Amino acid sequence: MANLADLLFRAVDGIFAVDAGQKIIFWNPGCAELLGIPSSMALGRPCSQVVQGKDSAGQPFCEGACCMT
Repeated sequence: MANLADLLFRAVDGIFAVDAGQKIIFWNPGCAELLGIPSSMALGRPCSQVVQGKDSAGQPFCEGACCMT
């Protein structure tokens, strides 16, 4: 039986995970395709530096003190 990490890795959807310090610890191929960032450039980096999310007005949404954790 496949474990959860294997299932998430094979998912078509873009999936990533962060640790308590908001560093990316999981980045599947779907996420790499969706965002155009390979896992080698995402893993171990702060989520806010990689995702660089913006709100509907184009203002930066991602920051070190993420409200999504």
